Amino acid sequence: RTMTDIDIWVQDSDMPGSAQIMADLGYVTTLNEERSFALQRMMRGEIEYVQPAYPNSLVEVHWSPFVGWWLMRTAVIDEAALWQQREFLGDETAAFQLAPADMVIHLAVHMAINHQFGLSALRGLVDIALTAEKRNVDWVVVAERAKRWRVGTAVYMVLSLLDQLIGVDGAAVVLKRL
Repeated sequence: RTMTDIDIWVQDSDMPGSAQIMADLGYVTTLNEERSFALQRMMRGEIEYVQPAYPNSLVEVHWSPFVGWWLMRTAVIDEAALWQQREFLGDETAAFQLAPADMVIHLAVHMAINHQFGLSALRGLVDIALTAEKRNVDWVVVAERAKRWRVGTAVYMVLSLLDQLIGVDGAAVVLKRL
């Protein structure tokens, strides 16, 4: 599907290096007093970069795929496990992606919490459906991690909607367990 930005997830220690790489590529940050580096770091947010000549060139370098005050105060996301479970994409970029179960949880939480079922809700459901279709999602793991990370209600709501509107083989396992 068409994307409006590129999200990159790095560890805290890699943030200065990523800032240098973005600058070397001609990107500038959009940081200001309302979106300061310290504030973004504290809430595990992101630093936005754009190329001035290309207004649709947004790249967000994230501290975490699970962003925001609500998650910081209520959830217990195991970020070390996220890093350990990530999957190598196998191309020249040496890039990784979230493990399938973690991606489903991320997409569901992002849709329910960060976007509050807003305009991108259908896009989020399609993203989860495509993840389930193209990757080997272990739905039992999705349910167990969602409960352990205290995001089970948000994940349940999204996957229930997914099941009603699109239908994905195996997702019913999560609904029963949550």
